[in-house]
Amino acid sequence: MRLAGDTNSTGEWTQVTIAGNTQRLYTPGSQDNNLNDAVVTNGATPVFNNLDVTSSTFTSGSNLFLRVQASCSSSVGTFATASGNRYDLTLRLNNGAGFTTSADLSDAQLNNSGSDLLLASEEFGSAWGLGQTQPTAAIAFQGRTPGSYTNFAEGFSSLTNQRVNGRYGTLGVKYSQQYSSTNTNGRFAINFFEGTNESYGSGS
Repeated sequence: MRLAGDTNSTGEWTQVTIAGNTQRLYTPGSQDNNLNDAVVTNGATPVFNNLDVTSSTFTSGSNLFLRVQASCSSSVGTFATASGNRYDLTLRLNNGAGFTTSADLSDAQLNNSGSDLLLASEEFGSAWGLGQTQPTAAIAFQGRTPGSYTNFAEGFSSLTNQRVNGRYGTLGVKYSQQYSSTNTNGRFAINFFEGTNESYGSGS
């Protein structure tokens, strides 16, 4: 389990409950937007490591959900995360077969998961996914189909030559904003100022 945010001391904790287990977690000395391994405020080993969470899952339609409750101390500020949240929390889940690396997973299981960034980071120490090379450009577009979605508050994806044409990938790269990264937890930053009115929509 990893945390990002203003969670760098024992008084700046995030309380997490999964499958009937509750602990207060923090990231010693880490007060930033990077995800870091969380530890328990009382020095105990996190109970969530290798925890069987089956009892906290449920199915709706064809989707499987995991119940997670989380809250934080009032001492946790909002200044440390790019999202403006008090904290960001991530879980790494393995299925019952004990899959732990991308080599254990099928293409179908990896499709659309974004796992190439995270798994390659953990396996190879690379912040740049399976290619292990820093990209020279970032590409974005809006809508699943051309013209189906427009939101000008999303600065980068709404750029004139990218909002529609970005979907055609490397055939028409119009902007060469550089990626940057300082960690291997699957996160990256792009050298583009979005402004202060971002409003990311489900259709983007």
